[in-house]
Amino acid sequence: MRIFSWLTLLLLLTSQWALAKADIRNVRAWQAPDNIRLVFDLSEPVQHKVFMLDNPRRLVLDIEQARLDVKPETLGLTKG
Repeated sequence: MRIFSWLTLLLLLTSQWALAKADIRNVRAWQAPDNIRLVFDLSEPVQHKVFMLDNPRRLVLDIEQARLDVKPETLGLTKG
């Protein structure tokens, strides 16, 4: 379920494509039994916000003026 939420987040990032200044070149994930670590490879520093939403409960990472420069299906993230 967490991975599906992250994929949703990545899709939301693409909505700001035209305003983008930075490229998200890759997203790497390491999943442990009690947590997950995501690393975003960016073309330059960005401003961001982190907050929680409910129904379903999820963490949102809002990266301002960035675009996803890789196809989400190539990231190796699966619904879990």
